[in-house]
Amino acid sequence: MHTRLLALLSVVILFLFGSSPALAQAAQGEEIKIDVGEFGVGNVARAGDWCGVRLKLTDSAIKQREVLVRLVMSDADGDRPAYSRLVTLNPGAPIDAWLYFRLPFWFRTGDTVLALLNEPITDDREPIGLRPGRLLARRQILPGGKVQDSGTPLIGVIGVHEMGLRQYAAVAATGSMSNPLLAHEAIESVPGLTAKGLPDRWMGLSPFETIVWGESTGGTDTDISQLRGERTRSLKEWVQRGGHLIVVLPPSGQAWTNASTNELMDILPAVNIMRREGVDLSDFRGLITRSKEAALPRSAVLHVFEPLNTAAPGDAIRVLSGPKGECVVARRIVGIGAVTLIGLDLSSRLFSQGGVLDADVFWHRVLGKRGILQPDQKEVIQRGPVIGVDQTIASQIAKRGTAVTGVFLGIGVFVLYWLLAGPLGFGVLKARKATRFAWLGFLLTAVAFTGLAFGAATWFRPRRFEAAHLTLLDHIYGQRIQRARSWMSLMLPHDGTVRVVAPDSEGLPQAQGLRHDLGGVISPWDPVGNAQRSGFLDAREYQVDGRDPTQLDLPSRSTVKQVQLDWAGAPRWGMPHPYQGGEIRADGAKLIGALVHELPGPVHDLLICHVIGQQPIGADVRSRLVSRVQFWKWPANKEWAPGVPLDLTVETEQALALNSGELYLSNLVPTSNLNFGINTGTDSRAFRSVTEAMVAASLFPELGIPDDASKQQSVSVAVLRREATQGYDLGRWFTQPCVIVIGFVGEPAGSGSGLAAPVTLSIGATPMESKGMTVVRWVYPLADLPPSWKGPSDLPALK
Repeated sequence: MHTRLLALLSVVILFLFGSSPALAQAAQGEEIKIDVGEFGVGNVARAGDWCGVRLKLTDSAIKQREVLVRLVMSDADGDRPAYSRLVTLNPGAPIDAWLYFRLPFWFRTGDTVLALLNEPITDDREPIGLRPGRLLARRQILPGGKVQDSGTPLIGVIGVHEMGLRQYAAVAATGSMSNPLLAHEAIESVPGLTAKGLPDRWMGLSPFETIVWGESTGGTDTDISQLRGERTRSLKEWVQRGGHLIVVLPPSGQAWTNASTNELMDILPAVNIMRREGVDLSDFRGLITRSKEAALPRSAVLHVFEPLNTAAPGDAIRVLSGPKGECVVARRIVGIGAVTLIGLDLSSRLFSQGGVLDADVFWHRVLGKRGILQPDQKEVIQRGPVIGVDQTIASQIAKRGTAVTGVFLGIGVFVLYWLLAGPLGFGVLKARKATRFAWLGFLLTAVAFTGLAFGAATWFRPRRFEAAHLTLLDHIYGQRIQRARSWMSLMLPHDGTVRVVAPDSEGLPQAQGLRHDLGGVISPWDPVGNAQRSGFLDAREYQVDGRDPTQLDLPSRSTVKQVQLDWAGAPRWGMPHPYQGGEIRADGAKLIGALVHELPGPVHDLLICHVIGQQPIGADVRSRLVSRVQFWKWPANKEWAPGVPLDLTVETEQALALNSGELYLSNLVPTSNLNFGINTGTDSRAFRSVTEAMVAASLFPELGIPDDASKQQSVSVAVLRREATQGYDLGRWFTQPCVIVIGFVGEPAGSGSGLAAPVTLSIGATPMESKGMTVVRWVYPLADLPPSWKGPSDLPALK
């Protein structure tokens, strides 16, 4: 009897909570061996972002066969998305299979993902046209490396040398917080990536804001000729969607200029590359290190760049030059992203291992970062509460209106019922001397209010599909691509399953061999900071294409489902542009020209930023911005209407001028008084509005601390944290002259004044109605202006 009970209990526990890794491996039956090649590119993933997993599958069957590979996760409602793809296996031959999915914010290194291999059964109702049949193998897989915290930026390095980038991960003397002095986050570099090891879809590269290709001479793993086919296309698409690819040219044997072996030639800067030998790098000391004693090579190889005469605007931007004016860092704008060439051999042992290269001297000027990476022990600032700049997203897309109305209606109906069925009704009967009808009156009242409650519930029940959204929309002037990330709460009023489809790229023209079938991918989303893993009792599994997740078959219970849409494609909205085909130019610190837009509504909370140019080489840019910057902010009650020209010369003089970019960016960071204690949680309420929080997220790498914070012991400076907006900042644009416009179209969904999203989802073939706010971010690149090697007096003064 006890044996039967124990067996039954074991079956129930296995059914409710899943199997342990040991039991899972035993269930495989040894038909197919499942190994984890990589959990995240380079075995590094980040919670809350897309993740690529490379499985290595070995089949023991006697003939070739197809299997359905599935990775099963859990979403915020407890439902189980199964990211699936079809793989053909050969007997005894290991086969690699990449699958892609978004990790929830709560995922940690010790958590597991269920891998299932099934026989495929054709089913046109499924997103990939297949459903799982007989189970062939099963395994709970663990991350092979580290799952980084959702607030940690990542820089990928192709090659083994980190070229000084490791300094961004250093923990400065800032109390208990792990971040550089005068900055808000430490950055982890991921070395050891290879050309052959890159994924075949851009989502696998999504956690990296930057990838540095530091090619070793003669190294086959990092040779550009090893990048082919789908891996090339995935890297190009990652760049088009906002990634920053940096190529450090080797001193000899480089194949980057060979079109027959380099499939990235069409996105490299349009420059002539000239190799110079016998260069004394001590002349470049101010660009490399703060040390006056560090030994630098007296006879090194240097590559310099000269823009081609045929280069289009944005194709050959000089970022940094040597003391004689020779360009040593050049850039090309590609969609929303960029490709940068570096002529200094930073992958040499001197720079990568000798500690000569100071990242906050050189890399700050290439990446657009700030902060003291190697502070003195006396440079200590008290850091206070942790404030999430994007934790407000969940509240902005929450659909409360109908629910609140229903709650108040329910309370009102109950109070009225209690009065009529209780003291008020009895009082009326008593006044009419008809108390003998009390039970009949109670019964009739109960029946009437039951009908009223049922009718009201039916009336207020949602009947249509609709979405509340908060969207980031980016466009670079002169590029034919817009990018959007949208967080949406979808009202699914039916019970059953609803197919939600992402928008495509709408026929973006093919040009320069780039990948233009961009479109959108969607994933379940869980609110930032949400550690809850509970869900509905009827949790269901639903199939998702594990390589191209363009649609979700979501379980629907007449409730809300939250998703994230990542889209890129042909322009959807009429973003700002020069008025009547003119141009915007800078006369020193003054902007000349006019802008106009054709957005679907007026722009409010407008902010204009003019990046004038980088500080002179040799200036200490650790504790301040790399570039000289001006800001102008419009009052919240002033709007920029569609079709109305905005004269930058006049309007910037009349607007609230924030002449010190340092001061404006520092004042975006809240401070608190230590006498009231330190909040160790993540609290986004410190920002005055969602618009201020989204501006802080957009300018995150440039945010400093208030100037007087280090002088007042009673002032605690908040540590800002971003999670959902990792990789969506504009920091790179602070390394070159440009005009940045940040504005807001529509209001939050709950305000009743929201506007449709620039890109929205569809229910089948029918577009879903959406309401909410869009953060418009537009950049106009100005003529390049590499920093001088002279004094600050050579730069135009701020007004």
